[in-house]
Amino acid sequence: MKPHFRIIEIRLFRGSDQPQLRKMVSEVLGEFGFELDGEWGRDLDDPQAEYVDSGGAFFLLCDGDEIVGSCAISPASTRTIALRRMYVKSAYRGKGWGQKLLDEALQFARLKGYGKVFLYTHPVFSEAIEFYKKNGFKETRRKEQWIRYEKKI
Repeated sequence: MKPHFRIIEIRLFRGSDQPQLRKMVSEVLGEFGFELDGEWGRDLDDPQAEYVDSGGAFFLLCDGDEIVGSCAISPASTRTIALRRMYVKSAYRGKGWGQKLLDEALQFARLKGYGKVFLYTHPVFSEAIEFYKKNGFKETRRKEQWIRYEKKI
């Protein structure tokens, strides 16, 4: 009997990924009671233009042909970059894949000359908040239900 090997990899976004990426993000948000609609999902209509063409990057965690995680970065200024769309499907959490996605994004940002990264998250994402804190992110402000974290890179 021939063994079956799954290839799990991190790769950059391709235009054909858009429908599956949007579906994965919607599923993960749904776990926490959020819907991907209207303005909240507009950046996923065209991730190539929103992230890649603006000088950022969109990293995907793929299990074979299935997108199971994501992490995007987009320039906010000449020295600051935003970390966005950091999601990992539940079956892949706690296995180091989120760390690998974050490491890829931060390495990209450093190579591009950015000195600071920030993100916004919601208090319901308590595991993600602990993950960010473990990675050296510090809370810098709260606005309504959103918390901003920053880290020098």
